[in-house]
Amino acid sequence: MDEATFQKNYTMQSVHKVGVILRAFSEDEPRLTLTKLHKKTGIGISSFKMYPIR
Repeated sequence: MDEATFQKNYTMQSVHKVGVILRAFSEDEPRLTLTKLHKKTGIGISSFKMYPIR
């Protein structure tokens, strides 16, 4: 696999992961703990990088 194909695949996987994460939130659950986010998405806790939003 060449570098361009690798980057395209990596980017698409990242975009897909963001979509999965965003769909985990709802009006009923606008905030989720890392554990709950992990359980709802199947994404490992270590994959999440949390930044405080004010």
